[in-house]
Amino acid sequence: MHAAIEGYALGAKIIAVSDVSGGLHNPRGINIPDLVRYVKENRVVKGFPEAQAITNDELLELDVDVLAPCALDGVISEKNCQNVKAKIIVEGANGPTTAEANDYLSKHDCLVVPDILANGGGVVVSYFEWVQDLVWLFWNEEEVRGKLREVMFKSFDKVWEFARKEKCD
Repeated sequence: MHAAIEGYALGAKIIAVSDVSGGLHNPRGINIPDLVRYVKENRVVKGFPEAQAITNDELLELDVDVLAPCALDGVISEKNCQNVKAKIIVEGANGPTTAEANDYLSKHDCLVVPDILANGGGVVVSYFEWVQDLVWLFWNEEEVRGKLREVMFKSFDKVWEFARKEKCD
């Protein structure tokens, strides 16, 4: 949910989402604030009137620029990786792409942002909380986001440069 909220806020057109109840698709885009309100009332995305129901497997195979599997491990595997059309996969869950799938995707020009980088923000913010508690210093949300952005951008740049230098995914 947070990936969709943040992406939407940055101007991305979110065309599909899913949860344990299944997936939703609207090629014109999903109004994420409306969906968040709907989920608060109904607890699941199923039945949201502004999108069509699809399976979670169908969602993984949509023609999208960015795919962000953010819930389960192993959802992109050697069984379905050939059908993934996204050019960028941002691993928001722990291990959503198997090693075999990652090898296939890398060989087919798909950039996979690894889970340890893509979903490390929560751990970084937990560290910030620990540091603040130690010294009785409390940052507001804007300060935390700014510090997080700095850490994450620096981390991404290091991983990107290492991959390019070593010619690896």
